[in-house]
Amino acid sequence: MATASRAICRSTREWDGASRAFSISAPISPRISTAIRRDRTETSIVRSRASGPARPIRGSIPNTVSAIIGDPAYILGAAGFNAGFKFDNGVEVYAFGTGAGRRAESFQNYRAPNWNGAAPQNVGLYPYGFAPAETVHESDWAVTGGVKGGFLDDGRWDLSFTYGADEIDVGINQTANASLFNDTQAALGVGWTPRQFYIGQYSNSQRTINLDFTKPISLGFFPAPINVAFGAENRHETYRIVQGDFWSYYKGGPAAWVGIRPTDAGGYSREAFAGYVDLSAKPLPQWKVEIAGRYETYSDFGDTVNGKLSTRYDFSPQFAVRSTVSTGFRAPTLSEEFFSQSTVTPNSANIVLATNSQAARIAGAQPLKPETSTNISVGLVTELLPRLHATVDAYQIDIRDRIVSTGGLTGAAALAAIAASGNVVAPGSFGSVSFFVNGADTRTRGVDLKADYSIDVGADGAFRFDFAASFFETTILSVRNAPPAFNGAPLLDAQARSYLTANVPHAKIIWGGSYLRDAWTFTLHFTQYGFVSSVNPTLTTGGAPYYTSVISPKLITDLEIGYDFDFGLHAAVGGNNVFGVRPDVAPFPARFFNANVFSNFAPFGLNGGYYYARASLKF
Repeated sequence: MATASRAICRSTREWDGASRAFSISAPISPRISTAIRRDRTETSIVRSRASGPARPIRGSIPNTVSAIIGDPAYILGAAGFNAGFKFDNGVEVYAFGTGAGRRAESFQNYRAPNWNGAAPQNVGLYPYGFAPAETVHESDWAVTGGVKGGFLDDGRWDLSFTYGADEIDVGINQTANASLFNDTQAALGVGWTPRQFYIGQYSNSQRTINLDFTKPISLGFFPAPINVAFGAENRHETYRIVQGDFWSYYKGGPAAWVGIRPTDAGGYSREAFAGYVDLSAKPLPQWKVEIAGRYETYSDFGDTVNGKLSTRYDFSPQFAVRSTVSTGFRAPTLSEEFFSQSTVTPNSANIVLATNSQAARIAGAQPLKPETSTNISVGLVTELLPRLHATVDAYQIDIRDRIVSTGGLTGAAALAAIAASGNVVAPGSFGSVSFFVNGADTRTRGVDLKADYSIDVGADGAFRFDFAASFFETTILSVRNAPPAFNGAPLLDAQARSYLTANVPHAKIIWGGSYLRDAWTFTLHFTQYGFVSSVNPTLTTGGAPYYTSVISPKLITDLEIGYDFDFGLHAAVGGNNVFGVRPDVAPFPARFFNANVFSNFAPFGLNGGYYYARASLKF
């Protein structure tokens, strides 16, 4: 889950260059991104199955594929605009926004014709088995409009309104509801089931109103004016879960994905109000100090006050030190409170329970609390040579009541929670449930390094070199006690703990640069990832014995060549991971039905190289 910020006191927004568009001569600047289409990937091992002669069951997937591991196919389109107008009196009105749509299809594991004794395959619907295909239709957009101006000579004010929303409709195709087929066959003599189902919708929206003021105030005993910033924010958030069609949640639902039940559906919202004050001053010409405070109140979590103290001292134009101490606060998102998901296979059921649901309470869930944090950083800023800029920052982030997912709870309590959630599993099937909890206190310590250097060679172009490195380690300071329903099992099992401490590389180094000449741009970057590991439970037990998968350090190469045409068109060809580096092969016990050859938690993906051509047009 998201962690609390190292410094979250002042309400800020990025306008993507909006101020440059506030002119009568160029009041509108649309940005259009061409659609992106990507085919599915498949990295599974093909295994022979006793399911009749090998033949395609969906597209290029043969009925010899046991499990399907890879990325979904999708098509994505996005567009944006940026507009503004400045009046003679100095008042400016502006608007900017973005919109995107995505259509995706992800294949689920292959079901053999004799799957669980279910009738649909045996009577001709899928005589050679089938691979269900999950579909996603998503729309995401946001728009901001505002007005800003000046007061008292050099003061500035800004009033803005932002609204954004994201909607995801989920469906499942090329599948069947075996329970429905068997029940209609028993009642009518003829079995019936749809092959396509509407699973439901998840959506969220946010409306934000901001009013910000800034004003420099001159005091005789300070060498520079004190900059005063203050403002207020009102935010309305919504989260909505829409149930699927009736047949999608009838008894066990269709193979691979159970529809959202009426008991899981609902609409949720909350209000938040905030105010902040930010003061920055220079007690000495080379010393800058900033102090800020933010008060925030939520309709569902109460009040919080956070603060930040920053300072910077320039020993010379080439060397400075800086430091920040701050506190942070992150309220649970509405989706963390109310999201639920059911994954039912022929032999198992893995359910993510909504933390506030009755089913989750059976498993021992408690209402979520906000995360809080304390953040400390110290850094150096240097310019050792002309055009060579470098920074080094060390930091520590302590997060309390961190919101994480529990380990998989199995046994009688899990089966009772699954039944309470409305899911039906076959007798003797494996059942596991999880939910979000304020499960742990963690500490992250790290060092970030950045440097850039430029060389201009006149008519021969310019070189831009850059370097960035991050080294960090997260440790678990404490873990909450598990509720009685866990029967002595830990709240966070070995897998859940590894998600907190080992699932991302503790070292990442990026270096490379660009060469620019006329309208051409050549970019080459190398990324070195450090060790990454993940702890996995045994598939049949959902727990011990656990197996550790390790991905050794890898070097990834990215390359792009671009050209800017005179009429606003930018075209480029390139590749990410051009040499097709893949993760280490997963240990056999950690493989899912011996299908996922490569460990699927690699930070650079498991598909190898990705090559592309793209174009963008500005007008």
